[in-house]
This record gives sequence, C-alpha cells and structure tokens, in this order.
Amino acid sequence: MKIVKQKVNSAFVSHETKIIAEISAGYVFYLGVSETDSEECTSWAIQTIADCLLCHSNFAENQKKMLCSEESLSDHKLSCTGKTNDALILSQFTLLADFKEQKPSFHRAAANGIAFDYFQSVCSQLKQVFPDNVKNGVFGKNLEIFLDIDNSCMPELVENVKCSQ
Repeated sequence: MKIVKQKVNSAFVSHETKIIAEISAGYVFYLGVSETDSEECTSWAIQTIADCLLCHSNFAENQKKMLCSEESLSDHKLSCTGKTNDALILSQFTLLADFKEQKPSFHRAAANGIAFDYFQSVCSQLKQVFPDNVKNGVFGKNLEIFLDIDNSCMPELVENVKCSQ
C-alpha cells in the first residue's frame, strides 16, 4: 500500500460535473492498494492518515505507533491538541506502476474487488472516528480533482516497507 499526501487549503472532486466530495484545509490522500497488501497494511494506512489529521507536526514520530482499533484512534484523537485537519481520500492504482518497460505496467496493483474492499475499509474506519473531517472519492470512477495547494508543503510519498513489496 502506498499513499501520496498533499497539503491543501481546499479541495474537491467531481464526476460528470457533480461534486462528489469537498474539504477545507487539510490533506488529499491518494491511496494505492497492492496485490500483496493485508489487513496490517490497512491498519498502517489508517494510522498514517489519522496522524496527519491530528498531529501533522509530529508525523514521523507518530507514524511509528500502530493505531489498529477504533478505540485507540479515539484515544489518540483526544491526546492531540489543535484543530483536526480535513481529509479527502482517493483511490489511485497508478501509484503501483512499474516503469521498467516502454509502457507502464500495473500488475502490482490489487484487483478491483480487493482494492475496493481495502479502500472502503480505510475510509469507513476513519469516518467512524472523524465523521466531519473525512471524505472520499468514488472508487473506480474517472474523477476530476481540484486542489488549492498549500505551497508550504510538497507532496510526499509515504509507504510502509512491509506493505510495498
């Protein structure tokens, strides 16, 4: 599983001119699910996104903790101070592209059904703890993405070595 995070002042996604989801200040997360991912990878993704929503200034330190249950996420939410950032989570199989040949290969990306299940699991578990802050795109649709990027932060690829082999 790979995640690209982009800090934004605001963002929204639309499909066929209809706005699907929108957020104010926070992060857009592009989530790529690999054919080798497991529930452990889902827990890692949830923890990674939760850390950005709550304690983005201590992201590297907090990333080392495993927050696997809703209870521990709730405890973590209470332990952090400040405004909770918004999150827009989008499925992005192209993060698993292999560029060794002339044409990119996406064979490392999970099959649609598996990727859908993991994507839904990450989104639904985060929404249980952050119901007002987490939004997501529609899986498998060609979405138009509109970002007002926070220029103080570059996009960042975040991956768990165990989950990206």
